[in-house]
Amino acid sequence: DEPDLPHGLTPRDQKSVSIAMIIILSLITVGGHTAKNSFPVLQTFLLRDGFVSSAGYGMILSAQSIPVMIVPFFIGHLYDNVDYKMVTIILLLISLFGQLLFAIAVGLSSFPLAIFAQIISGIGISSIIVAQRALIAENFRVRKIRIVEL
Repeated sequence: DEPDLPHGLTPRDQKSVSIAMIIILSLITVGGHTAKNSFPVLQTFLLRDGFVSSAGYGMILSAQSIPVMIVPFFIGHLYDNVDYKMVTIILLLISLFGQLLFAIAVGLSSFPLAIFAQIISGIGISSIIVAQRALIAENFRVRKIRIVEL
C-alpha cells in the first residue's frame, strides 16, 4: 500500500526530500541563537560607551527571557488552530523586528527602547522552537513516513 507521492517522486526521491527538509527545518533556530549568543561581544561596547551599567546589561539579557515563560503555550495553541506556516513567518518577522529595534535603540542610546526590543525579540525567538517542531511533525505526517524509514 504505497502512499501517493507528490509530483511523481520515487520513494528514494521522497526520502532525499524528507532528509533535506529535516536539515533545513533544524536550521530555523540558528538566527535566534546567534543573536542571543552575540551579547557577550556587545557587552564590552555597551559598558565602555556608557550605554548601560552591569545591572542594565543583565536587565537587557533577561528581558528576552521573559516571553519564554509564557508565549510558547499560546503559540502552541495557535499552531493547532491556525495555518502553522503563516504563524511561523509572522514569528520570524517579529524576531527580526525586535533585533532591528534593538539596534536602533542602541544607536539612539535609549535603554527603555532596548528593553522593549528585547522583549519583542524574545516573543519571536521563544516561539520558533515550537514552530520548528510543528513543521517537522507536519513534514512526517504529510509524507506518511516514519523516522526509521529514513
